[in-house]
Amino acid sequence: MFAVCSRIVSNQTDAEEIIQDAFVVAFSKIKKLRATAAFGTWLKHIVVNLSINFVKRTKKIALEEYSDDFIDEIPDESPIYNLSKQTISGAVAQLPDGCRIIFGLYLLDNYKHHEIARLLNISVSTSKSQYQRAKYILKEKLTQIINE
Repeated sequence: MFAVCSRIVSNQTDAEEIIQDAFVVAFSKIKKLRATAAFGTWLKHIVVNLSINFVKRTKKIALEEYSDDFIDEIPDESPIYNLSKQTISGAVAQLPDGCRIIFGLYLLDNYKHHEIARLLNISVSTSKSQYQRAKYILKEKLTQIINE
């Protein structure tokens, strides 16, 4: 839960507070949970919602941990492999907020576009287009860095 939250918010202190709030919310509403096997999924949903609400209030997004999973989608022969994780994270940091959030939720947290749409109160097509836009922007930025 902490990793999910950390990718969405800007720092460890904020993530720790959100995780604590998520557990308070979860335990105060535990009677609404119908299947005990779904507790982890339910808690993750609470964490993501609280994190997104925090971002909406503060306009902060994390830079951490995007590069490893993004690199998995890049062909083996690409010169992007020669870039550092810090360089890739910096490029991710420059994405518009919507792209950055959707990029993280889809690629790293394995949310489906219909789940992201529901979480962010957007359409499925908006989620898909923002994800594609994020990939396009990243490719352009990283290609520019390589060519410099």
